[in-house]
Amino acid sequence: MIMPKKPRITQEERDLFRASVPKVAPLKQHQQYVSGPSSAKKLKISTFVPRAEQEPEIIPLREDPSLEPVNSEDFLSFSQTGLQYRTLQRLRRGEMVIDAEIDLHGLTVVQAEAVLGQFLAEALKRGWRCVCIIHGKAARKEDNRPILKNKVNQWLRLYPGVLAFCSAKPGHGGVGAVYVLLKRL
Repeated sequence: MIMPKKPRITQEERDLFRASVPKVAPLKQHQQYVSGPSSAKKLKISTFVPRAEQEPEIIPLREDPSLEPVNSEDFLSFSQTGLQYRTLQRLRRGEMVIDAEIDLHGLTVVQAEAVLGQFLAEALKRGWRCVCIIHGKAARKEDNRPILKNKVNQWLRLYPGVLAFCSAKPGHGGVGAVYVLLKRL
């Protein structure tokens, strides 16, 4: 399917916009988020810190010890009951707009849990519908059992704001990342 190109904004349109909002200053934030299908900005883990006065309620991440562990090349897929099949198909095909992306590479389990909890709380607060979480495959492990991939698989299944998730398309990390569909609040 060929996607039409977005029309470019002319300098005249840009000047007209700036003239209509003369006294607007950018918000001071620790991290900037960009929306759009191909413009998901990677969040640097070390700089992802919600501001204290606007800190969203963080729901603790839980685990299910009865869940079977996954291997580094396994495709992850999960959906809550009642989710429309067409919506799940769009998620699996990578057709949903990715509002933000976070990379958990190089973090310990404790760090990843804290950062992911903050990220999901912020995503729900901002009303993001779809996010991408890069957890990696850890293919260098002897037993082929990636620690973070298994933890993310468990955490997301039990997180109340998650409707569905599945492994990403190769261009977004493949089986080393997941697309996550979030509830609208």
